[in-house]
Amino acid sequence: MLTPVPMERVRVIALREDLSGILSSLHEAKAMQLEQVERSPADGFGEPAPPELQRKVADESFRFEGLVAALPPVPFDGQVQFDGIEDVLKKADELKIDDDVRKLKTEIEGIDVRLARNKAYLQSLERVASFGTDLSVLTASALISGFYAVPRDSFDAFRAELTTAAKDGIVESYSVSDGDAMALVAVPRRAEEQVKPVFEKYKALRVDLPYDLGSPEQARKKLEEESAALGESRSKAEAGLKEISKKRYGDVLAIREALSIETQKHEAIGKLAQSDRTVLLEGWVPKPLLGPLEESLRTSASGRVVFLKVRGREEDAPTLMENSGRVRPFEFLVRFFSLPKSGEIDPTLTFSIVFPIFFGLMVGDVGYGAVIFLTGLYFMRIGTGKSSAKAIPKAIRSFGRGMMGKGTLGTVGKILMTGGVSAMLFGVLFNEYFGAALPWYGAFLNVVVQLPLLMVITIFIGIGHITLGYLFGIYLGFKTGRRKHAIGKIGWLGFMWSGTVGFADFFDRSLFPSPLTAAYVCIASLVAFGVVVGVSEGPRFVMEIPTLGSHVMSYARILGVLLASVLLASIVDTSLASSVGRAPITAVVLVAAITLMVHLLNIVLGIFEPSIQGVRLHYVEFYTKFFEGNGKQFAPFAVRKRYTK
Repeated sequence: MLTPVPMERVRVIALREDLSGILSSLHEAKAMQLEQVERSPADGFGEPAPPELQRKVADESFRFEGLVAALPPVPFDGQVQFDGIEDVLKKADELKIDDDVRKLKTEIEGIDVRLARNKAYLQSLERVASFGTDLSVLTASALISGFYAVPRDSFDAFRAELTTAAKDGIVESYSVSDGDAMALVAVPRRAEEQVKPVFEKYKALRVDLPYDLGSPEQARKKLEEESAALGESRSKAEAGLKEISKKRYGDVLAIREALSIETQKHEAIGKLAQSDRTVLLEGWVPKPLLGPLEESLRTSASGRVVFLKVRGREEDAPTLMENSGRVRPFEFLVRFFSLPKSGEIDPTLTFSIVFPIFFGLMVGDVGYGAVIFLTGLYFMRIGTGKSSAKAIPKAIRSFGRGMMGKGTLGTVGKILMTGGVSAMLFGVLFNEYFGAALPWYGAFLNVVVQLPLLMVITIFIGIGHITLGYLFGIYLGFKTGRRKHAIGKIGWLGFMWSGTVGFADFFDRSLFPSPLTAAYVCIASLVAFGVVVGVSEGPRFVMEIPTLGSHVMSYARILGVLLASVLLASIVDTSLASSVGRAPITAVVLVAAITLMVHLLNIVLGIFEPSIQGVRLHYVEFYTKFFEGNGKQFAPFAVRKRYTK
């Protein structure tokens, strides 16, 4: 769990006649990420000849993608079995529904265009309803006439300039909305050149109306009747598509899936090399799956296969993280920054332990923790489809959908649940319940009274976190043969702890029996470890000393967030308590409402601020001690069969 699954690069050599079975076995095993083989004609391996049926599969795959997009989905839980790709292509050819689907789909699209046009007409007609004359009078060739939308604030100026430019012009206001005024305009055609600049200046746009349908009232009735008839036609066309889906949707899904699998095989063929009799392919396989994969390939090729381990650069290996169910949600936070390389430390387990501690310590309230836990539970249920998101205001729901999908929301919910539990535990320790203290027991740590002690605890938590990062860096340095790098990390670790002990001795002379001796030892250690770092990294290490100090002190933000939350909750609770029994009932109600709003605000801040700061302490203070990232996700040659056997 502390490292991604180790990878091995393998080479498979088989007879060309066994290629189909080899690819099928690889597909089923889902254990090998295929890589492009370097082809050498001198060795007898060259470009693979494209299969004759590749074009046919590509064409049919495109066709069935279109059918799936066009047909309304219906439930299908079955699985269809095919006897090879020839059977798939035969079933695809026998499925003669394209013309019917295309005809119905085209009909629906045409109806939708007409309905949208009628809707726009009806909205415009509503604004000119008081015009009792046939609209066709506005189409006279001798006039520039019609209804125009003019910015509301500019209407008077528009009318004045237009009637000045065309002495016989008419401009009347028919309706006014929030943004514009609807103006009836009629000017002689001969004044076109004079009035054109006025229209452009005031951005007057001619409103599209059905000028051939009589008066606005007559046009409205005809359009409504037409829209009703179009709606019925659309329903019939949709019913036709649904009827096709009921009969053939399952077959369409199964054939599309089978064609997709075959397409992946063709893409795989493009990565391998072939000679007259043999094929060669290479790729990365998780080490735990090497044995089962080799056995599967030998079975599919009747033993006529060579399975070799070849040397591959570790930095080229893809990354496959393997974490338990409770830890896995925190992979989201790791991936958000960068995927670790295959040979690196996987920080997911550390994230799953340390992040909730940071989160809980920053919230530190049982009530807030409980609300955050329930919020996380709700998000998780939305992610799994067990609850609806309709309880969330529409604006927030739309914003959230733009940020993340349901699956991601469920993952975030699990992380919040863990943080909520931690917040409740620290809340019990601090005796904080929505900012109030229970009278039945005293706080084990009082946030306000014991602030200096909490500051020391917070700083030492940070030092422990940074220490873990340095230990990871030392391990990776020796593992990858970068001894100088590892020794430099040892130097920084010793330098940090020497400085920490020295500061502790300076501020509390009672820590050691001989404070002066302790001071000399710390100074000597600082010099010794400084020399180690200097030899490893050069003189520039001196400029990094303030950075290390800032990283240690950065953990004080944990206490800052906690203190702000506790004080804000305490202030509003005290205000409410002091108003009860002393102030008028209206004042008490007002103070109670304000208290509730402040607590809600504090909870929202208690979700975002601890999350942001907790993640930042990992990305900046922790990751910089060992993490490189930029890993590539393991992408095996595989497909999840849902509709085919």
